[in-house]
Amino acid sequence: GATAAVIQVVSLMWLRTSMNYQYRYGGNLQTSLSALWEEGGIGRLYQGLPFAIVQGPLTRFGDTAANVGILALLESLDETRDLPLPIKTAFGSVTAGLWRIVLMPIDASKTAMQVEGREGLERLWSSVVATEDGASASGPGVLYRGALAQAAATAAGHFPWFA
Repeated sequence: GATAAVIQVVSLMWLRTSMNYQYRYGGNLQTSLSALWEEGGIGRLYQGLPFAIVQGPLTRFGDTAANVGILALLESLDETRDLPLPIKTAFGSVTAGLWRIVLMPIDASKTAMQVEGREGLERLWSSVVATEDGASASGPGVLYRGALAQAAATAAGHFPWFA
């Protein structure tokens, strides 16, 4: 499973980087690829690759573990053993969404690098921690912006897959 996730990430990272760049700056595939290429060639298209390689398998593991774990838990309790499978799966889907919230710092770091390059990652993390000269930071909440939307999207996508 992890090998397949790594192959998927490596083969499609350039496209996802282009999409995230378009979300931020607009344009189309051709203009975003041209801009990214000018910023650093093939290496620029793969900014954030280490984060993506970690995130891919962890995401899939979490989806599966959430479903299997919640089903096992609900089967082990007398009060929930007889719940219909779609209800049990809904609990698993919510749990998968919560797992995605745990992974948000990895996702935020990856996306910052895809959109802004190394400078984006530096900017992101400088907004998390105060600098040596005493400049204030926003704190770790910055890493979780969009977490509830991500969790909801995960739960909505998870449910039909496992129901």
